[in-house]
Amino acid sequence: MTEISTKTPLFQGLSTAELSKILAETPHSIRTYDMGDPVALQGTVCNRLMVVLDGIVEAQMVSETGKQIVIERIQTGNLLAPAFIYARDNRYPVSIVAATKCSILNIQKDTFSLLMQREVRILTNFLMLISERSNFLSKKVSFFAFKSIRGKLASFLLSQPVDKGVILLKESQQSIADRFGIARPSLARALGELAEEGLIKVNHRSIEILNPEGLHKISET
Repeated sequence: MTEISTKTPLFQGLSTAELSKILAETPHSIRTYDMGDPVALQGTVCNRLMVVLDGIVEAQMVSETGKQIVIERIQTGNLLAPAFIYARDNRYPVSIVAATKCSILNIQKDTFSLLMQREVRILTNFLMLISERSNFLSKKVSFFAFKSIRGKLASFLLSQPVDKGVILLKESQQSIADRFGIARPSLARALGELAEEGLIKVNHRSIEILNPEGLHKISET
């Protein structure tokens, strides 16, 4: 069974012994999903806390025309839709799909409410995570609403890990295009434009950053 770690943000500040005792006294389950499995469907009721223990999941939204947009890739340790657990309208606004094989911790809403009343550190961590989530979503809205395709691409590239000036993309162009809510040819065209302007050099999934200052300027558009 997947181990629940004190390094998980929700459980930070607890010792291993404390966490073991809490879990022994708190009804919970751990479910494993294979890549592509649905974890939660858009429109269904959010009635439990879910924590990604390992692996990656994607939050996906499908428009009325059937166009799929990847809103976010959610990494190990993060909560899934925490702000909706206690909302009046507590239906998932997106579908959550396993992007890799992953394990999810599940705690029912009422059980989690009692747990937070008993453990103020978990309550504090939960409030912090919701606050950070709100900050992330406000930036996400700005990203989708105001940035050009070139601006989105430049922002994305600048956010990636760089090794000696080179980015090794872990996602395909189609996956990145879905994240931006655009067609893949539009993304390829924007990559080509940045390369022609001498800002980057593209070699399959390897991208060399030639002019980071120029990318920063474009990321603001």
